[in-house]
Amino acid sequence: MKLHLSEIEPAINHFLAGSDNFAGESMHVRSGNRGGLLRLPLTNGGSVVVKFWRIRNLKERIKSFAHLGNGQREWNMHRMIYLAGIDVPEPLAYYRLTSAVKCEVMAIEDLGETIQGLPYLKKIISDGDETGIVSFEEKLMESTLQFIKLGILDIDHQLNNFIVDRSGRLTRIDFECAHRYFFRARSRQEYPEMLARLLASHIYAVQPDVGRSIRFAERLYTRIDVDEKTKKLVASSVNEKLARQRGKKRVATKIYLPV
Repeated sequence: MKLHLSEIEPAINHFLAGSDNFAGESMHVRSGNRGGLLRLPLTNGGSVVVKFWRIRNLKERIKSFAHLGNGQREWNMHRMIYLAGIDVPEPLAYYRLTSAVKCEVMAIEDLGETIQGLPYLKKIISDGDETGIVSFEEKLMESTLQFIKLGILDIDHQLNNFIVDRSGRLTRIDFECAHRYFFRARSRQEYPEMLARLLASHIYAVQPDVGRSIRFAERLYTRIDVDEKTKKLVASSVNEKLARQRGKKRVATKIYLPV
């Protein structure tokens, strides 16, 4: 699908200016006035999802023009992952807007009505859909394996960065923290953290039945061939995350993952 800036720029400018003429839908606004996520209508009757990053100061302006801004980096990563055949929304276009409100803009395929992975897992557990749970977890593991084979680490690899559409398609989104790893020392730190983030979000979804997460971890470790040292680092990181959630209702504060 080809997308021209003229199709979406007026709507973005209306939104950024706070105009009543904004015809789209604001899906998410990031804290600190950093940017957000919009659904914008197209003249052909369809729509696209647009993620934008405000360029707020001289430092961000320099990074943007040096092609080092958050928007450019996520666009590059998203496009590379898509071309590798991993199930992500189709990346459509990247632009740098230099109008009154300067920002970076990335347009991607609109998957329509979706639900984030964490509430989706909660729902199918509540429904008693054991077949659906196994299928969902298998897709999570396969996606994780694909990332690792591609040499990509993402410390924000969590259930809420997966979405499920009405057909049951599981799709990974949001690659702002993802990168290719080239240095072994860095990969030794971020690889366990990537797995820990996924498992911690799984625990938040299934608790108080955290035995589900232990079984999921066992299958995940087998699928991607995790070594003993990494397992210990993952277990430590997961329990640190759970400890920070101690004050929240029905949140497990300790889990004994396989090591």
